Amino acid sequence: MKLGAAPTGPTRGWAAGRSSSSGPSRSAVAVRLEQDVARSQDWLRLPSSVRTMPVADAQATLREVALYYLAGQAAPADASTTVRARVMVDALLGSGRVTLADVADGLDLAPRTLQRRLADEGTNLAAVVDEARQQRALHLLADPSVTMADVAASVEFADQATLSRAGRRWWGMSPTEKRQELSSTPTSLAP
Repeated sequence: MKLGAAPTGPTRGWAAGRSSSSGPSRSAVAVRLEQDVARSQDWLRLPSSVRTMPVADAQATLREVALYYLAGQAAPADASTTVRARVMVDALLGSGRVTLADVADGLDLAPRTLQRRLADEGTNLAAVVDEARQQRALHLLADPSVTMADVAASVEFADQATLSRAGRRWWGMSPTEKRQELSSTPTSLAP
């Protein structure tokens, strides 16, 4: 199977696979990819034949699709080190691997170089990780189906008590109170 090229223009969806003269196959399988930013939804359409492909081909295809998707999520090369580190921390958060060495490796920098560049920009990795945790927790608290234990685990806190202390530091209230505040705040449907 040969993957199609990424579309140009405002469209964010992407179709992979062969299309006939009558258009895309009706048996296409839609896979939902959800972005944290603005809760937008992108759709990736793959032919149903992907499910029956040999594992080696499926892995190569999945890798190519994943690389395409991740390329769109990466910070621009000319972005500040803080922005690039934040994108890397967001990607690593929840994996148990948010360490100086892992973030530096993901940015193709030596750990000391990462520390120095962040310091030059007036921050440090701990502050970048704390900001990423706060934003992830805020996003998850907006969804009432996510338990507090899951929120704590997603931001790599050992337990809910640590999340509670962080919530009081971040918002001046407990995560439960913040969730109630978020649920009582009307949301705008305008983009």
